[in-house]
Amino acid sequence: MSWNNRDLDDQFGRPVYPTKSDEPEEERVCGWGEGTAQQQIEGSMTRQLNSTKQSLRLIAQSEEIGITAAQELDQQGEQLDNIEKNLDKVNTDVRATQKHLDSIKSVFGGLKNWFTGANKTAEEERKKTEEASRQRLERKREEESKLQKVINENQRISTQQRQTNMNMNDNIFDQSNPMAKHEAVLNENLDLMQGGISRLKNLSLGLQNEIDSQNDQLESITSKAERADTRIRDQNRQMGQILK
Repeated sequence: MSWNNRDLDDQFGRPVYPTKSDEPEEERVCGWGEGTAQQQIEGSMTRQLNSTKQSLRLIAQSEEIGITAAQELDQQGEQLDNIEKNLDKVNTDVRATQKHLDSIKSVFGGLKNWFTGANKTAEEERKKTEEASRQRLERKREEESKLQKVINENQRISTQQRQTNMNMNDNIFDQSNPMAKHEAVLNENLDLMQGGISRLKNLSLGLQNEIDSQNDQLESITSKAERADTRIRDQNRQMGQILK
């Protein structure tokens, strides 16, 4: 009997079974490499997905801050409108008072004509002032309406997209092809980011327009306040001279 070491381990005839260490080195390396590459891809996509989710949260927070700022600006604009209306009335009254003073100085004894003429002039001045204020307020309201539309659209789309994003990101690995699901959600998040950034841009432009409009209004209010103050001081001086 001859012994075949390829089939038998020793003279007792025990069969030899290949172990993992007996496998070709190339096969072992290739198998391990494929698994690692897959894990690396999945890890990279997971990090990308988490990054886009974080970006979406930041964009949503920025939109909320911008909307709040826009609403506060709108309220501030209403207050400025009231201030300017009151100043318009003050300046109208001051102009009427000046007419009275002029009449007193020129025709000290003609009280009847003075009241009639002064009241008529005051009414004309009031109408002119009100018309100018009305036109300016109409232009301002048009700007505010545009800003409000941007606010409403941002709120509507932001709510919808947050819900969509939440639904797509839940149970991401439940599908039979998790990598395809991963990629689909990643692409969807990128689209949402693009839409959010576009809305932020429009919101920013709307805020800038409103700020510019209110800055112009503040300058107008300052000018009207200074003009009223100067006229009132001058009229007090004139009254003092008349009463001497």
